[in-house]
Amino acid sequence: MQKMVHNALVARPGIRWQGFAVFAGIFGLLCLLLMAVPAIDADRWLQAKSELKNADGLPVGNASLTQLSDGVGVSVQVQGLLPGKYPIHFHSQGKCVAPDFRSSRGVFDTHSLGHKTRPDGQPVPPAGLLPALIVRAAGTGQLNALNTDVTLRGHKLHSLLRPGGSALVIHAAHSRQIIACGAVTRTPVSD
Repeated sequence: MQKMVHNALVARPGIRWQGFAVFAGIFGLLCLLLMAVPAIDADRWLQAKSELKNADGLPVGNASLTQLSDGVGVSVQVQGLLPGKYPIHFHSQGKCVAPDFRSSRGVFDTHSLGHKTRPDGQPVPPAGLLPALIVRAAGTGQLNALNTDVTLRGHKLHSLLRPGGSALVIHAAHSRQIIACGAVTRTPVSD
């Protein structure tokens, strides 16, 4: 009986190599599958943020941006603003020098010659526009939107993370005055 157990435990050279070959085959197949999958999943790791501050340097909100297959998902939360409807959009420079925030330049637009027109003659809006931010009576507001005209892929012309960056700005209701600004920065990837 002891000899049978000993023989069963002693690895035979042929069996050892067969086990290794099976392991190597499975490992190789997994590697090929991983290489064959396009970088679809990689987009979910492309994230950015913007910390919105007012002219006094006080925080009034934040935004998180996520690269999706059809654009950039934008989620904004604000507090401490007067109730109302506020224009909010991306500007073309990632600088927010108070008090006027003009350092953020104009609306983010990927059309090199400014606004172009559609085939029907209507102007093409700038790429950085977002729906209005609604602030409730309590002074808080939230906006969840999808912008299909921009990306977080840094090498693209319409990337919010391109050299020079971009900023998210909030204008005063019915005014061109910028009341809050935050540079768009890449969010570090964590597992």
